[in-house]
Amino acid sequence: MSFWSKLFGKKKPEQKVEEVKPTVEAVVAEEPVVVEEPVVVEEPVVAEESGDEDVYLVKKHTQEGWQVIKKGGKRATRRVPTQAAGVEYCKVNGLKCDVL
Repeated sequence: MSFWSKLFGKKKPEQKVEEVKPTVEAVVAEEPVVVEEPVVVEEPVVAEESGDEDVYLVKKHTQEGWQVIKKGGKRATRRVPTQAAGVEYCKVNGLKCDVL
């Protein structure tokens, strides 16, 4: 017994597999299955008028540029180079902001 046959085992004889071709009648008889997707109705988002909504402030940063900070927060959410960039950041992320 050689090294390779010990490593991988003996070569097994190949087995022939017969292909089964479907008949024309079987192909024609199959009807496509139509799956209907459920209709999803989206409810409109209603903004709450209560004072629970977070307000972010766009104000001057102590070191450089401008900062977007949560009202009453200690740390800036984002530092930006200009005041307009801070307002744009709030609009893009759907934040309610005030400018100081």
